[in-house]
Amino acid sequence: GDLNNDAFGASIRLMNTNQLWKNADVQLTTFWRSPRPIAQGRIDAFYAVNLAIRQRFLDRKASITLRVRDLFNTMQFEFVTEADNFYQERARRRQSRIFNLAFSYRFGKIQRNTNRRRTNGRQNSGTDNGGSDFEID
Repeated sequence: GDLNNDAFGASIRLMNTNQLWKNADVQLTTFWRSPRPIAQGRIDAFYAVNLAIRQRFLDRKASITLRVRDLFNTMQFEFVTEADNFYQERARRRQSRIFNLAFSYRFGKIQRNTNRRRTNGRQNSGTDNGGSDFEID
């Protein structure tokens, strides 16, 4: 049989964080992956939308964050595999819609420097996707 297969795949991740009111933020994250070929078939496209809402209080030392992963319950992988003697379609869905409620408290003095941030031991010029401590990925 022919063992050749061309492949092209793409993915997009978008994140948007906005202030709802004083000390409250909402973040919407979307992920999409294109269909892509595999050795004996293909994996169909899929996407997911995540949502988080954070409220800070006690002089911004404490926060409560509500996260919902896969808000619309769309995270499903559909596979098609085939060869000369078989054809199979499968769908796999993890328990993907998950709710999480978290409480955070920061001890000590909070210092903010908007010009420079440290990320994994390296200095960053402030291009950290606008709030990595809030990311719900």
